[in-house]
Amino acid sequence: MLRIILTELDHGVGIYPANAGGVAFSAETIQSTGNPITDLYENLAADGTTA
Repeated sequence: MLRIILTELDHGVGIYPANAGGVAFSAETIQSTGNPITDLYENLAADGTTA
């Protein structure tokens, strides 16, 4: 409960994407080629859903 209160004090009541541990979202691991078909194929391959 205290963590929620402290987060609201720091960021107001706006959207603040964070995981359950309170670590803020980071876009450092997101990769995009600009081609949606290639991105989808690469994402599926990374998940192991393609042969």
